Amino acid sequence: MMEYTERSRAERYEKELKVPYYLLFYPDADEFTLFRLGEKGYSSVLPNANGRCAIPELELEVALLGGWMRYWFRGELLPLAGDLLKERDAERAARLAAETQANTERSARLAAEAELAKLREELAKAKPQ
Repeated sequence: MMEYTERSRAERYEKELKVPYYLLFYPDADEFTLFRLGEKGYSSVLPNANGRCAIPELELEVALLGGWMRYWFRGELLPLAGDLLKERDAERAARLAAETQANTERSARLAAEAELAKLREELAKAKPQ
């Protein structure tokens, strides 16, 4: 398998694939560069006033935050996948607890109704005719 240098990769993205943006992230250096394809090839996207690089066509911005590449959509920070999984699991647990509680209450109600029916039947048998 052929390895691409950064330059040959950019040339392939530009000439063959016409990739409008690409991002290089250097985690060891805690740095990144977002490149945008223009008329004269790729150029780096400069950070805006918020310190984020914008991709206006997608209403998206990208920046480093806490050592992670993070994304903002329409100005709102998008959660990390792990955070979404935790939120999903918490919602599932809450829903399961609510269903369990409802089932417990329904079982208790049915048991009470059955006991009441039994008592009514016994009372009816005990009444003199």
